[in-house]
Amino acid sequence: MIKRSIARRYARAIFELARAQGTLEQVQGHLELVSGVLGPAEVLGKIFRNRLVPPEEKKALLIKVLAGRVSGPVLAFLQVIIDKHRENYLPEIVAEFKSLADEARRILEVEVQTALPLEKDDLEILRQDLEAKLGWQVRMKTSVAPELLGGLILKVGDRVLDGSVKRRLETLRRQLVSR
Repeated sequence: MIKRSIARRYARAIFELARAQGTLEQVQGHLELVSGVLGPAEVLGKIFRNRLVPPEEKKALLIKVLAGRVSGPVLAFLQVIIDKHRENYLPEIVAEFKSLADEARRILEVEVQTALPLEKDDLEILRQDLEAKLGWQVRMKTSVAPELLGGLILKVGDRVLDGSVKRRLETLRRQLVSR
């Protein structure tokens, strides 16, 4: 919880700067690039998170690798992260930034689980229905879970709408057993 709170604070700072400068899309793209370059499996990422490497060396290395590839504000932001020893929070900061940017653009991510893969036309109809009901643009992430037997489960934020056949059968079983 503390990690998320810290990440959200840093994400909000760079988000507010990007929004004020009108560079939200650009900063998001640059943060995603940085997140990939500094990923856990990447050599540069291991150096970036290593406490034994002095901050000045980390900053110099970042400038050498990222100058010209990311904007000045993003590079300055990364240097602040290094100065504050928050390098390990970068993946969470980028995720929180993306969440803030989506909220500002009124984009909602919806996870859809179905027993069988949905056809493109069915996905589009579902997306349009959700957008009409929610009043936000919807980005869907789909997955297949055969154990659902039929129907679907929607996850919107921290809300779960379970319309699966499996849940209906479990509810019916509980009702029959309790009688």
